[in-house]
Amino acid sequence: MSEAAGWNDSPIRDFFDAAVFSCDAGMVKPDREIYLYALELLHARAEDAVFIGDGGSGELRGAKDAGISTIMMAGIIREIWPDQIDARRMDADFVIERISELVS
Repeated sequence: MSEAAGWNDSPIRDFFDAAVFSCDAGMVKPDREIYLYALELLHARAEDAVFIGDGGSGELRGAKDAGISTIMMAGIIREIWPDQIDARRMDADFVIERISELVS
């Protein structure tokens, strides 16, 4: 099942105001246009947004190219591909281990 197909049943869905899936948008990360599209859906400005991801597929660079601040979530990458941490963090404004560091 694709992420998009399972989104309506996702336990985290209610935490988001919008979700953008490349299969629906016709764009993929790291194309800056997909980030700009998400901002448009949210009626948000890039300088008021933050992108959180593990840095795969150049996603952090794409967000930065769209003017969005970036946070790399390194925990799972450190566990699975520790050799990729340094390369992925180059485009991160901040690095956290787990999403729980952002919520209390």
